[in-house]
Amino acid sequence: MVRLNYPRRLGVFAVLAVAWGALSSPAPATPPDPVEELRQTLRVAVVDGEQRRRAVAEEIRALEDINDLRRAIELREWRDEDPDDRIASADRHNRAEVGRRFEQAARELLQHGDTATRLAVMDMLLKMATTTRGIGTRASLTRNFATDLIDLIKQGDPLSREAATRALAQINPDPILAVPVLSEQLRSGDATQKLAAADGLVYLMQVVNVLATRNRGPNMVEATRADLVRTAQLLVPVAARGLRDEQPAIRQRCVQALAQTAEGLHKLVLAARNPEDTHDLIEAQRQTEAERAELLPLIVTMKEHVATLTRALSDSDEEVRRSARRALEDLTSSQLARLETSQAASLVKPVSSPDLSAAAMQTTVLKLASGLDDLDPRARRRVMDVLESLGAAAVPAAPAVVKALADNDPFVRWAAARTLGKMSPAAAGSAVPALARMMLDVDLDLRVAAARALEHYGREARTAVPDLVQVLPATDAEMRVAVIRCLGAIGGPEAFEALPGITHALADGDARVQQAAAEVLGTFGPAARQAVDSLRKALQSSDANVQKAAGEALLNILRPVRK
Repeated sequence: MVRLNYPRRLGVFAVLAVAWGALSSPAPATPPDPVEELRQTLRVAVVDGEQRRRAVAEEIRALEDINDLRRAIELREWRDEDPDDRIASADRHNRAEVGRRFEQAARELLQHGDTATRLAVMDMLLKMATTTRGIGTRASLTRNFATDLIDLIKQGDPLSREAATRALAQINPDPILAVPVLSEQLRSGDATQKLAAADGLVYLMQVVNVLATRNRGPNMVEATRADLVRTAQLLVPVAARGLRDEQPAIRQRCVQALAQTAEGLHKLVLAARNPEDTHDLIEAQRQTEAERAELLPLIVTMKEHVATLTRALSDSDEEVRRSARRALEDLTSSQLARLETSQAASLVKPVSSPDLSAAAMQTTVLKLASGLDDLDPRARRRVMDVLESLGAAAVPAAPAVVKALADNDPFVRWAAARTLGKMSPAAAGSAVPALARMMLDVDLDLRVAAARALEHYGREARTAVPDLVQVLPATDAEMRVAVIRCLGAIGGPEAFEALPGITHALADGDARVQQAAAEVLGTFGPAARQAVDSLRKALQSSDANVQKAAGEALLNILRPVRK
C-alpha cells in the first residue's frame, strides 16, 4: 500500500476540520409526532374510501401511549359524520379503533394504577367530557367510564373515592347510573364523601345544562331537552332531601343543584320556538307543542318542590337563601307561566278558586293585603308569599304591595318586589319609581330583586333607565347582570343611553356579565353598532356561552337594514 506523506501541520488542520464538521452538522432529527402525522393524513382529499381507511389505519398503529390516543380521538379532522358514506364509513371504523384503544388504556390505569395515576386519568376524562363525543353518538365519550368510576367509589382508596365521586358527575354520565350512587354517598356517614356527592349534584346539572342549551355544531358533544329533563327528574328529589342536612355546606350544594335545574328549565322555555318565526304555522305549532310537552314532566317535578325552596328562604345560611331565591325566580318567570297556561301544559293545574267571582276574588285579595299592616314581620311575610303565589290575580293589592317596598323587614321588601314583577304591567305608575329607588338599598338581594322586577315591566319601566344606568357599574356581578337584562327588556330609544355602559361590560371580569351584555346588545339590532368591535373581541372568550352570545349579537346588529 502506498503511504501518502503530507506536511505535519496539515494534520492539525484536518483535526480542526473534523471538529468543525461535528459542531456544524445538524442535530439528530426529532422523532415525528404520530398524532400530527395522523392529522395530516386525515386532511388529505379523499379519492377512494378504502384507500383512506388503510392509510389512516397505518398511522393509528404508531399511536402508543394514552396521551397520544387521547389527542388522536379528539382531532377535529375526523369525518365520521361526513355526508359521503365512503368517507364516513372509513373514519367511523378507524376512530372507533382509536376509541377502543383509549378506553382500554384508561380503564387499565383506573383499575390497576396507583392513586396518583388514577387521579391523572380522571383529570384527563374531565377535560374531555364536554368536547369529545363518542363514536356514532353526540354524547360524550367519557360517559363510557361511569361504571369504572362507580367501582372506584365503592372500592377505591379514600382519595380515589372522593375524586371519582366528583368525576362521575362531570363525565356526562347516564343519570340512571350516576344519581343513585350520588344519593347513596349523600346519605353516608363519611363527611368527605357527602360533600363530594353534593358537589356532584351541582356538577351533573351544570354539565347537562351546558350541553343542552349551547349552540350545536359538527363534532360537538350535545345533550337534548329530554336528557336534561330526565337528569333533573332523578336529581331534584335527591337535592331536595339534601336541603334537610345539618351541614350548611351540604345544603348550599343541594340548593345550588336545584337552582341549576331551574335555570336550565328557564333557558329551555326561552328557547322554545315561536310559531311566528316561520310561515308554516301549522308545523311550527306542532313542533312548539311537542317541545313544551317534553318539558312538562320537569315543570311538574320542580313545582312539587317549590315548598322546599320556599322553606329554604328562611335557612340560617345566607348562600342557601340566595340560591333558593334565584331558583324560585326562574320557576316563576313570566315565560314559564305562559307555558303552564298554554294548551300543551294542561297537565299542570294552576292553583285557583274557580268558584270565586271576580268581585269575590278582589275582596279576598284586598283582605289578604290588609295583613301587610300586621306588626309581626313573620305574618307580613306569609301574606306576601300568598300574594306572590296569586301572581296577576293579586293586582287589586298592588298599592299595598308598593307600600311594602318600604317595609322595615328585608324579606317583605324582597317578596314585594318579586310580587310586583309578577303583576306587571299593573300599577306601573307607582311600582316603577318605587322599584327604581329600591335599587339603591344597602341590601344586595333587594337591589337585584328590584332590577329583576323592573325587567318584567319592560317598556313600562322606561322611566327607570337613568337609575339603571347609574347602578350599572355595581360592584357585584349578579347586580350587573340583573341591570343589563332589565335594560334589554326596556329597550327602545330610552335605553340607548345605556349602550356605552353595556358595551363596556363585555370586558367584565365575570363571564355571566359578558354573556348578558352580549345578549342584550343583540336585542338592540343595528342601533348597537358601536359595540361591534367589542363583540368581535368577545368572540375570543374562553367561555363558550360568551362566544355564542357575541356571535348571535353580531348577526343581529350587522343584519341588512330594510329600506
